[in-house]
Formats: sequence, C-alpha cells, structure tokens
Amino acid sequence: MSGGIESELELRSPVEEDFEYVGGGDFTGPEAPYSPDPLAAYRWPNPQPGDDVQIYIRRPVSVSADAPDSFESLDSLLSDAPNVVVRGTGTIVVDFGVEYAGWFEIDSPDAPADGMLLSVSEYNEPAHLNDGWPGKVFDKTVRPRRIGNTWRAEFNEAPHLRYEGVRFAFIHVVKRNAPWRITGIRLVARRSLRCSASTPAVPGTPVRCAGGCGIRRKFGPVCS
Repeated sequence: MSGGIESELELRSPVEEDFEYVGGGDFTGPEAPYSPDPLAAYRWPNPQPGDDVQIYIRRPVSVSADAPDSFESLDSLLSDAPNVVVRGTGTIVVDFGVEYAGWFEIDSPDAPADGMLLSVSEYNEPAHLNDGWPGKVFDKTVRPRRIGNTWRAEFNEAPHLRYEGVRFAFIHVVKRNAPWRITGIRLVARRSLRCSASTPAVPGTPVRCAGGCGIRRKFGPVCS
C-alpha cells in the first residue's frame, strides 16, 4: 500500500533539524492511488490540535543543468551516494515531482561560500513573488546558510515559518572556483499530524486538508 515510502521514512538529514521525523503511526489508512501525497495512508493513533509538525525527507525525481559540462556526474544526485563535481558556472534544476511544504538542503564539504545561491519555487523557474502590496516583492533565491557541511535555503529564521511551497529547487553556481563537490541533496518536508484524513481519488485533484500538508500536483492552495 505504501510502496517505497516506508523505507524512505528512515532517511535523515545530516544536520539536527528543529522537528521530529515522522513516526508514531503506521500505514493503516485506505489506499489513495491517485493522491500525490506519499503519506496519504499514514495514520497517527490520536493526533491532537497542539501536536507539533513532523518532517520527512524527499529525494528528487529528476535533475538537469543549463551547462552540463560544469557538473560532472550530475545524475548521481538521483542515487544513494551523490558525488557531483562542480567545475564551472551554471544552474542545476531539481524536480521533486509534486509540491511540498518544506525547505531545500544540499551537502558539500568544500563549496565556496561566495560561489553559490539556492532557489525554490512551485514552478520550473525561481520564484519571484508579489504579495499584492505595491513594491513588495519576494525573491525565493538566497545565499544559503551553512550548518557543518550542509547548506540550507532559509527565507525565515523562525523554524515554524521556514517552509516554502517547493516542487522545484535550483543550485546556482555563480562564480568559477576550484572544483568542489555536491555530496547530498534533499527536500525536508513538513507534515501536520492532523493531515491523516481522506485525500482525493481523482487524478490531478489538489490535496487540501488542515494543518500543513502542503502537497499538491500543481495548483491549489498549500495548507499551512
């Protein structure tokens, strides 16, 4: 019923996150084969309104680059042991398949602090948003925060406000340096325990539920 998601729930970020990983429940709900939500059948036994969100790791379903010669072994980002050698400038586009509420991280032991930017988006180009107020625009491109050998795209310092709507992520190499490596890549997706509810059974129907699921194929509001 749950496919490969059960083993993927064992994945962890190498850095200490601010939330617990998904646990305490099981895949006991009804099958939802057309739902984009990998946890559609996951149920917690007694979720309460005050329960904190939990997190889980999502891997990319595809990667591409606008300058392939700059990124040796690019397809290794889809494997269990990424090992991309960055030799020049360009942008890597990372597709997670569906949209999640979460944040984007990569691992590199030797990335230059001044040579890389990270972006996230609901669409296949970096987000450039206007919230309706004149002159107030939000670019979802940032110089990443380094935590050990992990580099995270953070747009808000408060952990509960850190998440963005993410289907696509982008690694922009903006400065030529000595070759360096990308050894890990992930989306840290957040999930409310209150999302153990019924999900749509029609292909392409957006998932809407209370409490921060934030999972959809393309359109519809991201729950928060």
